[in-house]
Amino acid sequence: MSFLRFQKMKKIFLFLFFISLFQIGFSQKSDSSQTPKIKLTGIFISAGLNVTQYNSNAFFSYLTNNMGTENLAFPIANYYSVVSGSVIPNQITYTNLINGPVLNTGLIVNTGRFKNLFWNHKLEISYVQVSNNFSYLINYAEVSDYQITRHDISDTFQFRYKQQILSIGYKFQPTYKFMFLSFGVHCSFNLVKVNEYKKERIIGSSYNENTGKTTTDTSNNVSYNSTNMHFINVPFEVGIGGIIHINRISLEPAFYFTPCLSNGYNFYNLSLEILFNPRKK
Repeated sequence: MSFLRFQKMKKIFLFLFFISLFQIGFSQKSDSSQTPKIKLTGIFISAGLNVTQYNSNAFFSYLTNNMGTENLAFPIANYYSVVSGSVIPNQITYTNLINGPVLNTGLIVNTGRFKNLFWNHKLEISYVQVSNNFSYLINYAEVSDYQITRHDISDTFQFRYKQQILSIGYKFQPTYKFMFLSFGVHCSFNLVKVNEYKKERIIGSSYNENTGKTTTDTSNNVSYNSTNMHFINVPFEVGIGGIIHINRISLEPAFYFTPCLSNGYNFYNLSLEILFNPRKK
């Protein structure tokens, strides 16, 4: 993790910490007859559907750059140069919307209230899984400095990736009767596995100065590559949900939105949370 990213994370957590202190102090003034205490509201587990929306090539470019794959047909010597096309993909084909499972567990605590508005806080561990395919095509030509040898190359790349995200998060959830809003931040560890399939077609031509003839030949090559990589990000999250009380059990359907703009995607999370309240009789 870079120093700048660490400083960004530090500022985010401090910001949310001071918000918590502010509302704790506010709850103390709202009811002077009681001394607000941090109370365990419940232990929860939830499951739901995560929909990932890709809004740019950023994530797929990151995966491609970290594959360590040489796009060119041969280890190019000094006397070879690319004369047409490009070895950098200008268009990546992928699915804009994909879905996957999400699982959460953790604790909810209460630090007081103002009239009918309760200050709830959620500490959670969550798991999200995303998997899909993307591909691109590269066409280019390379020749030697003396124009003796030429290669016309067409590379087709197909990728299968699986992204597993384990997060530790904090959410501030002001709650009014059976509705709540949610504002949170997560520190997410992203583990990604990428399987690459490469199909390469090479049409080579060589000029023989002695005979004055040009010979050509065509070859097709197939290769596979697999790589594991990881990164850490600290996304914000906002959400809204409802509460259905059934004795010590509460059901909380909720919707959360998490933008990850620098990574090129957004998360939309629809989940059902089951909360067990050990204090309620």
